Amino acid sequence: MNVTQKLMQEHQLILRYIAFIERLANSWEPGVKDSEHYAALKTVVEFIKNYADRYHHAKEEDILFRHLEVPGVLTHCNPIPVMLYDHEEGRAMTAGLLDSITTKSRDRALSYALGWCEHLTGHIYKEDNVLYPMAEEGLPEEEKQTILREYELAEEQQKAGLTDHYTQLLLELENQLAVAV
Repeated sequence: MNVTQKLMQEHQLILRYIAFIERLANSWEPGVKDSEHYAALKTVVEFIKNYADRYHHAKEEDILFRHLEVPGVLTHCNPIPVMLYDHEEGRAMTAGLLDSITTKSRDRALSYALGWCEHLTGHIYKEDNVLYPMAEEGLPEEEKQTILREYELAEEQQKAGLTDHYTQLLLELENQLAVAV
């Protein structure tokens, strides 16, 4: 039974948003379509807050990490403090991005947006290649069943179709700004 597969699938949508942000940043010429770019970044902030943080990170922090902290589960080392620190850094960058959008500071917005992309890309790599394999190896099967049930409850508490909503929203943004993959 795999308790990290869903989380890794969620990472794929986050990585698609990262790719969009990078393409948007690289195509944003000063003074050209500024209002559209700011609006797109504001939508990205909505995605980050609602999907990447409240939905995805909440499942990690409130469910998976809690189960991994049980003595004996992580036998090599405990990367959870690093993961939590990364989550907080991402939140700080998101707040900076939102502030720079609000104040229409293009250079700051680009700096925060690209910084968030780099930060989250590295964070996802650490989770997919270090933390998640440790979780799969260390968690007993009955604990994995409990985690999957808790994921289901957490998902039920969120808006139905959240992944589909943000996937469609990304397609609309890519079409609107002509920065598709």
